Amino acid sequence: MIATRSDVFKDEILPLLKGAGEHSRFEVYRSTSTFHLSSLGPDWKNEVSAWDERARLTFVSEMFHIAGPVREMATFALGDPSVEVRARAFARTFIELFAR
Repeated sequence: MIATRSDVFKDEILPLLKGAGEHSRFEVYRSTSTFHLSSLGPDWKNEVSAWDERARLTFVSEMFHIAGPVREMATFALGDPSVEVRARAFARTFIELFAR
């Protein structure tokens, strides 16, 4: 479903990513070699912003971990209301930029 890059399956994917089970979130993110934001639909920023802090932390970490769109993720995460999400994004952005 995720490998298609289509948002056709977002109604199945989104509940797994924003749910309370951290294990299910990791399974979705790591079910393919590259997770595409397009799988979450065009309004992914508003969708993810509404998730609880733990789900947003996992999202930010996993998107950086799988070498997602670093610039787009950094911009999104650094605007998060959670200090922990912003700190994780800052750390991951720093690592990504200087590890190359």
